[in-house]
Amino acid sequence: MFGSARFAIFLRVVSATIMIAGVLAPVALADSVTLAWDPTFSTELAGYNVYRSDERDRFTSPPINGSTPVMDTVFTDATAETNHVYYYVVTAVARTGEESSRSNVVPAVTGMPINHAPVISVRTQQIVTLPSTAILVATATDDGLPTGHLSYEWTVASGEEVTIQEPHASTTGVNFATQGNYILRVTVTDGDLSSISDVAVIVKEKVRTGFLALPPRAGSSPSLGLALIGYQPNGLIESEAFFESSPPIQTGRIYATFQKLVQTGVAIANPNDEPAKIDFYFTDDAGETLHSGQASVPGKTILSAFLNEQPFAPSVPIALATMRTFTFSTSLPVAATVIHAMINERSDFLMTPLPIADVSSIGEEPLTFPHYADGGGWQSEIQLVNPTDSKMSGRLRFFPSLDQTGNDLPYEIAPRSAVAIQTPGEPTEPRTGWAQIVPDTGKPSPLGSLTLLKRTNGVTGTYCTIAAMHSSSTFHLYVEAVGQGEPGSIRTGLTIANPRPTPTLVDLSLLTSDWQALGLHGTLEIEAYGKATIFLDQIPQMQGIETPFTGIVRIDGSSIVAVGLRRRITESGSAALTPVPAESASSTASS
Repeated sequence: MFGSARFAIFLRVVSATIMIAGVLAPVALADSVTLAWDPTFSTELAGYNVYRSDERDRFTSPPINGSTPVMDTVFTDATAETNHVYYYVVTAVARTGEESSRSNVVPAVTGMPINHAPVISVRTQQIVTLPSTAILVATATDDGLPTGHLSYEWTVASGEEVTIQEPHASTTGVNFATQGNYILRVTVTDGDLSSISDVAVIVKEKVRTGFLALPPRAGSSPSLGLALIGYQPNGLIESEAFFESSPPIQTGRIYATFQKLVQTGVAIANPNDEPAKIDFYFTDDAGETLHSGQASVPGKTILSAFLNEQPFAPSVPIALATMRTFTFSTSLPVAATVIHAMINERSDFLMTPLPIADVSSIGEEPLTFPHYADGGGWQSEIQLVNPTDSKMSGRLRFFPSLDQTGNDLPYEIAPRSAVAIQTPGEPTEPRTGWAQIVPDTGKPSPLGSLTLLKRTNGVTGTYCTIAAMHSSSTFHLYVEAVGQGEPGSIRTGLTIANPRPTPTLVDLSLLTSDWQALGLHGTLEIEAYGKATIFLDQIPQMQGIETPFTGIVRIDGSSIVAVGLRRRITESGSAALTPVPAESASSTASS
């Protein structure tokens, strides 16, 4: 018996669509209804019959699939007429021709497309500093119903003393009277249905910026040009970073990003008496120009802004999220520095400096990162910038390997562009090591930076960057030792990598901040392709040093790389990590 007791079919309409041949009226219309049902499992099954009717409970016409049963569980009725209501049922057909009872009845309406609300795309978070203007851009896609026209409206959902310049445009500028956190809302309507999307704008107080010219030291004394800059709202330090002194340059290229949580800021100081003219442009991942412009920096002043602020921001909306590099050239030698600023998941402001590639100075030697971390909440992102007008290629080598197989990660960088490569961040336990940029034969090395991120319970607490460097036989490193573990305590760790195939001995000497030897020395042995990380007070010969102490460690070895890791205990008791650049002897020597 092949009846209802053995087979029950559930029928549903997948789509009842109107197919429009072209976009201009009048047009030819061809409606279709697509049905789907659950399969019937039986060796007796020959297929299915599909029935259509103008009445819900009356199915007297032959099946619309003809004399041959449908073998699939999906059927499209291409004979439906425009602007019509149909009812459908399905039966299972046995090899003997016997049919099961009918499925449930499903209605379908043809030639009457359904209007859907617009879909809004908007950058959901921005950072601006007073008195800058926030540029808000909303784009919307729609099905063209009912009229094909979309209207926009920007309103303030949270915050006071906000001026929206063009509240009924898709792109508008917004001005703020005071610092704080604001929510701007855009509503897009097609005349029938509406959608909304919110943009969080974090407005920071105006920061006084300037620059300091360091005169050359007399005699043979070396010099370390470092500045520790901290952001401390409400008396609590949210972020700190060491900035190195900048040699005069006239061309530069940086890794630039404009994402939901991170954006790029540039500061250009003109130490000359005359104004410096700046030409700049943004490129995407293919090296194509997204935007170009000009600016001017008066003599003895500094220009600092995020790339979405004037004078760098485009006057018309562009896809800033596709930006990969920012390149500038100047009419006079200037000093420049770059930061990536992050508003973390807790709305803390975190910042980290990035290196600048001098496009007039290109080498082919491998570059090394003395430290990376992955797993246990840690993740590393390596940014590679192509300072040339030709494609770059090579590989990234990690010691130890990220996947324990020894496999390298290849890279390719379009001319004038950049790439970012992230470690998996998957292991439960953290692992650390060092990494190296190895260009292909005959190819120059890209500029490299490695950003360390540490997330705890979904919140990014550490956001800092280590620049790739050439190996050297001597480094000088600024160190601190303050407190005994209470909030405000500081310890400086030394991380030294040996990128050679043989072990090496490293000598450590402690100096005062004015370069006087203290007679305290230590020795480390680092295995081939190995790395050593040790805090200053863990070096046996230096454990008796009195605190507080600020000074310099001289690091001597054979073709090594080094970086400092400054660990500060915050007011909440957590540890904040800040890399300290180690200067090679050639950099710290007096000119």
